[in-house]
Amino acid sequence: MVNNPYIDLVKEHKQIMCITEDIYKKKSLWNEYFHNDNDIVLEVGTGLGNFFSREVVKNPDMNFVWMEIKYKRLYITAEKALWNLNNYVENWVRPKWVLRRKTEENSPLLSKRGTEVELLKSEANSSTNFVLLKDKWEHIVDIFWENEISLSYVFFPDPWAKKKRRLKNRLLQEKFLTNLYNITKIWWRSIIKTDHLWYFEFVLEEVAKTWWKIVKKSYDWENENNFDNSETTEFQQLFRWQDIKINYIELEK
Repeated sequence: MVNNPYIDLVKEHKQIMCITEDIYKKKSLWNEYFHNDNDIVLEVGTGLGNFFSREVVKNPDMNFVWMEIKYKRLYITAEKALWNLNNYVENWVRPKWVLRRKTEENSPLLSKRGTEVELLKSEANSSTNFVLLKDKWEHIVDIFWENEISLSYVFFPDPWAKKKRRLKNRLLQEKFLTNLYNITKIWWRSIIKTDHLWYFEFVLEEVAKTWWKIVKKSYDWENENNFDNSETTEFQQLFRWQDIKINYIELEK
């Protein structure tokens, strides 16, 4: 039996959609879901949500959709975003979504590998501009209509580099890039980062098979003059400490 305290938390979270049928019903209707006509920003794979949880605050005039399949990442990202919407400060503060050891006898508890932990949830914001979807990247054309999103981010996808037979699992291949192109509005962009040089070269080859136009490219993004430190993700910070160069590509429709 799976002992994952995040499963029920994700299913009950108001900012996370888990039921496939409900997600697909929103195709072409996402602006109705958000009750506005603002541009929609998509991130495929949230990590632990450091980047996008700040973006929702910095860009209240845009709508954000995250796609992720792991329960823990979904929940932590949603809670970080809610925390920032209510308590945003320029310097990152440890938020209230964190699981910690029990400190009071009557605290609500979750069981995780035999450890008692207390869950402190963020207060729900009355006006949120984001939603998380528990779904796979292969289904973006089932979720979005043509020209429905404006901007997309794909940060540090798994390069599947250890075994050649697993290369077929790579996200950034011609089919996905073509589907992403189709759901993107004309003149808008997709931004991709990877720490894996071999994968980056592979992506450039796959992009060449599509209609995307490369408008920016770098093999060492953090040393470029126009690098913005606020764009960093938790993975990018880790690679920085390890002195690993970040490969960057910006595509335009």
